[in-house]
Amino acid sequence: MKPKIIWVAAVAIFFISRGVPADQTPTTVSRNLFGTIAAFEGEVYLNDGPMVMGQKVFEEDKIKTIAGKAEIESDGSRFLIGPHSEITLGPPLNTDRSFIHCIKGTLRSAIHKLLGQSFQVKTKFVTAGIRGTEFILHVTPAAGVLFTEEGTVRLDANGQQVDVAKMQMSQAGHGMTPLQPESIEAHPSLSVILNEMRQLCDMNIPVEISGKKELNDIIARWDLNFSAYLIDKAEHDKAQKLSFLAFLIAEKRELKSEARFWRGTIFLRFKGEPRTALEDFNEIIKNFSDTPFFEQALYHRGLAYYDLKQMEEARTDLEEYLRVFPEGKFRENARVILKKISEP
Repeated sequence: MKPKIIWVAAVAIFFISRGVPADQTPTTVSRNLFGTIAAFEGEVYLNDGPMVMGQKVFEEDKIKTIAGKAEIESDGSRFLIGPHSEITLGPPLNTDRSFIHCIKGTLRSAIHKLLGQSFQVKTKFVTAGIRGTEFILHVTPAAGVLFTEEGTVRLDANGQQVDVAKMQMSQAGHGMTPLQPESIEAHPSLSVILNEMRQLCDMNIPVEISGKKELNDIIARWDLNFSAYLIDKAEHDKAQKLSFLAFLIAEKRELKSEARFWRGTIFLRFKGEPRTALEDFNEIIKNFSDTPFFEQALYHRGLAYYDLKQMEEARTDLEEYLRVFPEGKFRENARVILKKISEP
């Protein structure tokens, strides 16, 4: 039996000496170090797993906060991630193409001056480009709102750019170019929103306090209020853009329907574009019939059809308005228009 044992051992040594085939050899992928977790609290995840203080984070790492917040340090710069946020880290700051992809939420950044390099925060619809500054970017699935605290940030959306200087804000959304910046100090309510954003990212404020703010609806309400102010100043183009941004940003259904109503009203009454206005009124009638703005949308859609000389459609809407809202605020106007439609 001994020769057999020796032969088996020899065969084993032969295969071990040959090693594992090249296509089966485990490989180690080297990833670029982005920075270090300097602080976190609450419910925070790194690549869907638990986060650890002092943990190193790398390019392509994903950070998600629920009822929590986190801080990353990178080459002397700081990134503060607010509650209900999702980001993916790109190449680190010591490269010429460094960025963070912000999917949603609030990101506050304090970037040390980059020599010959730049840094970007990318979202689905807007990009903020920086060389050395402090700013806060709040991101929703369809829009981005930028507040610059120090330096200048270049906001890029839909092929156009604006420079947002110290203590200015701008915003953009799906299919929109960036709005011209507004002075934060000239609008006290913008200062309030900026402070809300700071608190969201402040590691010294417990998340159960800072995380309760309905920031999206606060921003949307400011957009609508400022839109109304611009209507009075006959700045109708910017007013309709702000109304649409309010729709993209708001979470409450009533606020969304209000935003679409005012945008449609601007197109119908002030810009003379009833066909464009129909898009907004149709959106409310189809998707927001449970809100108070359904009544107004139904009447104004009839009015838009009347302006377009689509008399049968106008008649249908106005008769439906009187049927559903017999005591509605537009009932007399609806009857007058129906009488005109019926005249030979």
